Amino acid sequence: MSGNILTLAGVLGAALLTLIGVGIKNRADSMSVLLKAYQEERRENGARLEKLEARELVRDDYIGALRQHIYDGKPPPPPPWPTSLTGYAPEPRQPAEAA
Repeated sequence: MSGNILTLAGVLGAALLTLIGVGIKNRADSMSVLLKAYQEERRENGARLEKLEARELVRDDYIGALRQHIYDGKPPPPPPWPTSLTGYAPEPRQPAEAA
């Protein structure tokens, strides 16, 4: 009888260790998937940030050109809209012709 109990305990112990091992492997697999997704998202955000920073520099330069235009007392029209900003903001409207 004690032999049967030991055998049963061994089988149950092996089954428990197998379940624990499978759970650890599944958790590691899901963590790997999450890590890969996070790394991809981080790469995409880095590329997006670079584009936004480049656009901001162009806008800053244009703001400086507009301010200088005003400071110099030059009349309209303002300096031309930067071509690299086309599509990010509407082109400034031209003043209506006087009737």
